Amino acid sequence: MSFFSIKEYLRYRIKARGRHGTHSPFVYAFVEDILRGRALIGPPYVDLRTAGPHADLLRRIAAYYRYNSVLHLQPGDTLARAFGQYDIVIASPNAPDWQQQLTTVLPLLADGGMLIFTGIHSTPQHATAWHEVHCASSVMMSIDMFHTGFIFKSESFLHKQHFVIK
Repeated sequence: MSFFSIKEYLRYRIKARGRHGTHSPFVYAFVEDILRGRALIGPPYVDLRTAGPHADLLRRIAAYYRYNSVLHLQPGDTLARAFGQYDIVIASPNAPDWQQQLTTVLPLLADGGMLIFTGIHSTPQHATAWHEVHCASSVMMSIDMFHTGFIFKSESFLHKQHFVIK
C-alpha cells in the first residue's frame, strides 16, 4: 500500500459514517439491505460476469433494485455501442475519462440507475477525478465506499447529497 493510499484511507475513516449517521432513508436502506445483507434478495436480473472483483456486490444491487441492463465501459470506449437506457453503467478504470464518461453516460441511465466508479482513492489522479465527478452539478446523490463510488440518478433526489459510508 502506498503512502497516498494510507493517507486517503485515514481521511476516509475520519469522514465515514455508518447507516445511522447518514440521515437519508435511501442510503440507510442501501447499507442495511444491500451491504449488510438484511433483505432477502432473489436472483440477479442482469448478467454481471464481467464485473470483476465487485461482482458479488453488484449482483446484490442488481437483484435488490431489479436492474435489467448493464453497460461495462472499457478504457478508450467511445460509447458508440451505447444506445437506449441502462440501469447500471460501470465506468472505465481510467480516471482521466471519468468526467467525460459522466456527461456522456448520465443521459443513458434510466431513472433510478447508477454509475459505478472503481478504485476511487487508489491514486492521486483517481481521487481528483472522483472528487470532480461527485461534485458535478448534474450529480444529486453519490456514495463513497473508499474502493467504489456510486452515482445514483433519480428524479426523487431534489438536493445534492454525498455520503461517505463504512
